[in-house]
Amino acid sequence: MYQLELDGKILGETRLEVADPPMGVVGGKIIFAFSDDPYIFLKSYCESHGIQTNQSEDAFVGFIDAQHIRGLKIFRADGVEIAGLSGASIRGVLETDIRLLS
Repeated sequence: MYQLELDGKILGETRLEVADPPMGVVGGKIIFAFSDDPYIFLKSYCESHGIQTNQSEDAFVGFIDAQHIRGLKIFRADGVEIAGLSGASIRGVLETDIRLLS
């Protein structure tokens, strides 16, 4: 499992179970560390931090596609940060996943 932090606070964890080596992308489902609605939380975070998103206005659909999120960090179990050259972004439809781009 890999720990996700957002602005130094634990956001959740992921297995980074999906990879596309030719595209330089890894990703995985996020298991959030809080009980709030992840869609509402991420939408509010992106709006308040000026992060460009494509999103559904229908929270039931729960789709959000956030561009590079500067405060989003991914750490291995031993505490070493995994960093993509282009950063990390979040995309999801009800089940949210993370993408780390090289």
